[in-house]
Amino acid sequence: MVFFVLSGFFIHLRAARATADGEPVKLDLGSYVRRRVHRLVPPYVLALFVTLCLDALGRHFWPGLYHAQVGDILLKNSFSKMGYESAAVVPAAVFLPSMLGQHFGTNGPLWSLAYEVVYYAAYPFWFKLYRLNSGAAFLMIPMALFCGTMALSGWFALVVSHYAIWLTGAALAEGVLRLRNTSWHGRVCCGSVFAVGVVLHHSTTTLGLAWTVIAAMLFGGGLVGLFAMFSASFSTRLPMRTLEYFGIRSYTLYIVHFPVLALLSAWVFAVVEERTATGWLALAGFLLALGAGLGAFSLCERYFLHARIRISSPEHS
Repeated sequence: MVFFVLSGFFIHLRAARATADGEPVKLDLGSYVRRRVHRLVPPYVLALFVTLCLDALGRHFWPGLYHAQVGDILLKNSFSKMGYESAAVVPAAVFLPSMLGQHFGTNGPLWSLAYEVVYYAAYPFWFKLYRLNSGAAFLMIPMALFCGTMALSGWFALVVSHYAIWLTGAALAEGVLRLRNTSWHGRVCCGSVFAVGVVLHHSTTTLGLAWTVIAAMLFGGGLVGLFAMFSASFSTRLPMRTLEYFGIRSYTLYIVHFPVLALLSAWVFAVVEERTATGWLALAGFLLALGAGLGAFSLCERYFLHARIRISSPEHS
């Protein structure tokens, strides 16, 4: 959910900056589409290839987990939805993985990219409304979509309902750029919103989809806003530089890590014949997945990074 907020924040940041600076707000559709394709597609194709190779290796040597034959009910149900049937391959081929309820091999986390693609495609249309009336764009669209989910079901209902989370990021870009406030008041406000989102998130198990989305909006918006409110000097500290290092690589880390963990888990089930909870195994999985993600980033994504957006102010850069 935080990734959805971040995505909306950065996609809309250029327009928000122009609005805050009193400059003409426009969107070059051709450039927008080319940038999204250039940034997302090459690492995604590599992730599909890595998934295919690791799954082929695992299915050959340790097939139990891949065929949903080992583990508890949760694992069996999860891996029963991971394979290479047409319902998995066709959506993944058109950049809408998991749309039909089947994941591309063991790479279940790719599901969120399908949501992102829909939101990227919707942004130019939303942007037209934003230029006419920003209030209507930020308020009426989420409300209309919430109402629209009542007439939808399945995957489409989830995508439509979660669009409000993405727009939270866009609204946050507006707020940060207009206020440019790094005072403790702004940080306290965002921290409080984040805390409410956390509490609400742990209380929504029986409250339905709408409350789950609202909790995610508060959780993600508060967290992203909290970091956005800190000054430029704060971002130069070692912990923040470390977070930035992994943040730049987070796309590849996210779309590559799970097939690595699945392969390790398949080997464990074949050797130990049960699911183990040892911390050493968790650490090994973490290091292997991290190494694979960093290697994939160096191999592909680093060649498709874009120039950073700079925000100039006395406190921001």
